[in-house]
Amino acid sequence: MQPFSSPLIKYQRIHSPEQVHSGVTDDISQARVLAIALGMTESVWHIQQSMIDAFDANITVLDKFGRILLVNHHWCQFSGANGGSPNAAAWIGKNYLDSICAPEPTNPQARVVAAEYDAADIRHAIEQIIHGQREHFACTYPCHSLHERRWFELRAHRLPHGQEQDVSCVLIQHINITQSYVNLCELQAANDELQALTYSLAHDLRTPLRAIHGYASMVGEHINPATQTEPQRLLRKIKDAAEEVASMLEYVMQAVRMVTAELHIEPIDLAEKAKVIWQQVCGAYAVERQIQPALRIRHAMPVLGDRILLHSVLMNLLSNAVKYAHPDRACEVSFSAELLVPPGGLRPILTYVLTDNGIGFETRDAEHLFRPFYRLHMGRGIAGFGLGLALTKRVIERHGGMIWATGSPGKGATFYFTLG
Repeated sequence: MQPFSSPLIKYQRIHSPEQVHSGVTDDISQARVLAIALGMTESVWHIQQSMIDAFDANITVLDKFGRILLVNHHWCQFSGANGGSPNAAAWIGKNYLDSICAPEPTNPQARVVAAEYDAADIRHAIEQIIHGQREHFACTYPCHSLHERRWFELRAHRLPHGQEQDVSCVLIQHINITQSYVNLCELQAANDELQALTYSLAHDLRTPLRAIHGYASMVGEHINPATQTEPQRLLRKIKDAAEEVASMLEYVMQAVRMVTAELHIEPIDLAEKAKVIWQQVCGAYAVERQIQPALRIRHAMPVLGDRILLHSVLMNLLSNAVKYAHPDRACEVSFSAELLVPPGGLRPILTYVLTDNGIGFETRDAEHLFRPFYRLHMGRGIAGFGLGLALTKRVIERHGGMIWATGSPGKGATFYFTLG
């Protein structure tokens, strides 16, 4: 989004001494006069003008009616280079909101093409800021010229407006993010290609693996197990290795599908979902230990998310709690929702907390848990490929959340995650 070019609102009465002074021709002086006519004091004008001129973005300040009070020199430079007026005075008094919804077709600067929002949405968001119903708004949009392709980010922030608590001025920034946007698109394209290649390789490698397994079985039919025990043992190792690699490839293919599939958002109760999954994952444990593991859930946890992907999150976390249960005590797991400050956060947010009393892990290992193929306790003979938590992290990030963990050797582990 660029500076707009709707017609300048005409003001017949401007109560300022400078207006009657016929010698006022300086653009800055004219801009100051017009801003004062719209209700801004001269001292405030000087302070705010100096502040916005210090920024590299194209900046304007709107009054409570959506009229432009200030523009910085980057706004004027950008406007002049793209077919608009380079003079600050030409912008003061124009209604920014009207310009959004009624651009002049002949002027490319006036056209708003938002990638995430249409013009009416943007106007509505800014009006909400003016009336104190929200603090800020942002969106990314294309802003191409005849010579180059460009992308900008619009940021709108609330500025208190004197004694009127329910009315605000608005600071508008148009920031050129072309380079970072292009870099992000290239990174996303490379990531998509890598995921496609990973899926293709995993799929294609299953055929030779099946052949290896089949040939090993055929050779085994010609071996006398009573007299040729060593060849029989080696063939069994070949088949076991082929089956393990096949399982790993299937897991990789599943992971790629889950992180690339479109999200289908719907209401879900994580508590009820966890109870169902718990019955699935604790069966073998109950048979082996002759004791039923315990899951404690105190309340419902309604969320909006993808049912299949969030199922995989809970399946991984709950199955790990059982898999890494302490050998000397019964497995106990608690699952709750709490208001916590996440790592690097400034305020508490709703966080889902899953705690077990298993074998735990060293604090230094916490940062590695979510890396692909990273496995703790490899010497304990616990099955797995080290992809579960990496996949869990990716799914949670796709929901706009984050995941982290704490633990203590022999005392258990706690996993925390948020959802957007």
